[in-house]
Amino acid sequence: MSALFSFPALDDVSDTLSLLLNKQVSVTQGSPITTSPTIVGTYIDQQGNVGALGLVDLPLASYTGAALTMIPTDTAASNIRSGKLSDEIRENLQEVFNIMVAFFNQGNVPHIRYHQLHTSPPEFPGDINALLNAAGQRADIEVDIQGYGAGKMSLYAV
Repeated sequence: MSALFSFPALDDVSDTLSLLLNKQVSVTQGSPITTSPTIVGTYIDQQGNVGALGLVDLPLASYTGAALTMIPTDTAASNIRSGKLSDEIRENLQEVFNIMVAFFNQGNVPHIRYHQLHTSPPEFPGDINALLNAAGQRADIEVDIQGYGAGKMSLYAV
């Protein structure tokens, strides 16, 4: 399935996130995520097979989850310091990942849909770890949300 995906242009990622969050979002080419904790969203096809993954570091997870419903930046920063997302920010992040499926459903590709989030640590389930390590295509992106902060995102086609 991975050979069929083409990742969106950085401007498209910026525009989508800016519209969703109602904030200016700057997006640049990035580097792989090497920090922990991380959050991965899985996207599945009609047969239930994982077709794509979206990985974010904790700062980006917290800032996007907070910005979606205008949760104060102090709360987002507190989540980052504690190393885990509050239930409200995690729920908001799921909505962000649901919208991010548009990054994959472009052109003539099999339709996929958002499935669920996993957080590491603890470890991602074995099949997710294997997919992250074997992904055929990856786009690494730096994201900066005006008034909130910056973090990293990696999109994987598996």
